[in-house]
Amino acid sequence: QPNIHWTIHDFMDNYSDGDVLHTKGWLEEDAEPLDRTFSFCSPGSRKTQYKLWAGRPPNDHDLKPEHEQYRENGRLLMTHQKERSCGVSLLLGFGGDLKPIRWPMCCFLPYLETKDSKGRLMGKTQYVCDECLFVPKFAVMNGADEQVYLIRPNTCCMGICVRCKCGGSGGKCCSIPFQIRDTTYREPIGDAAITDLWAGVKNECCTKKNVYAVKFPHGANMDMKGTIIGAALLLDVTQFEQTDG
Repeated sequence: QPNIHWTIHDFMDNYSDGDVLHTKGWLEEDAEPLDRTFSFCSPGSRKTQYKLWAGRPPNDHDLKPEHEQYRENGRLLMTHQKERSCGVSLLLGFGGDLKPIRWPMCCFLPYLETKDSKGRLMGKTQYVCDECLFVPKFAVMNGADEQVYLIRPNTCCMGICVRCKCGGSGGKCCSIPFQIRDTTYREPIGDAAITDLWAGVKNECCTKKNVYAVKFPHGANMDMKGTIIGAALLLDVTQFEQTDG
């Protein structure tokens, strides 16, 4: 599986497949082929680095890092990176209909450190393990390693299962919002969330392209906004990337 690259656009509350969005920047991943090979078996375990560049890539449909113009077209804003770790789960085998059987992990879990273009630590996102093993949670810390936010979806069944949200408009017709919450009461901060949107039949079934809406909490500074972008990347790596094989 190749490295996965992303484009960044302005937030659109009622995004639908087919909407034309202005590209504000792009993310370039750099991970070793062997690490990517085992990503399906142990999601989030690989050593990787994402570079966030300003501006528009030379060709939105051909984001290849070996093109020198790909790097020269914009300026580096920040990086999101991690060393090798355990994944959020370990593949044990396959059951009926070849569905993977996974065992959750609770030590040396995935994270992403966010740094500015000069290498200053802006913040860190850490996958969290607690008694509710099947509900993904992420702690968002600042540069001083103080937790500022908790990211997790709403739950059902006494908090042990993720609750989907259906019936919305456009890309939110069926989604799982990961609300950005305060760390004291774990309540959502307004409508701030990272949401996996419906990307359209072509993207969902053929090209396997995901679309995420990231709405920052009110009062978040630039360091925390950059770190929350890293949280969206970690969410994709640990929860959604492996479902596409």
